[in-house]
Amino acid sequence: MIRVPEGAYLPGAGELLLYVAEVIGRAQQADGHVWAEVSGHAVQKDGSLQVRRRYARVRVDQAVVVPRRAW
Repeated sequence: MIRVPEGAYLPGAGELLLYVAEVIGRAQQADGHVWAEVSGHAVQKDGSLQVRRRYARVRVDQAVVVPRRAW
């Protein structure tokens, strides 16, 4: 699971908490930042996973791995 602050992922608003199921690809952009396209399930406030799969582009250096016991 990763936690990504607002502004470090697309599309969306607010902090993203995502249980990553797949890393689809990654690329370094002209500004030097590496972005990864990922898919998985958003984690809800109660700790459950949303049923619908979520896709996002996240800035790799801003994504923080969250240990399972923390959610």
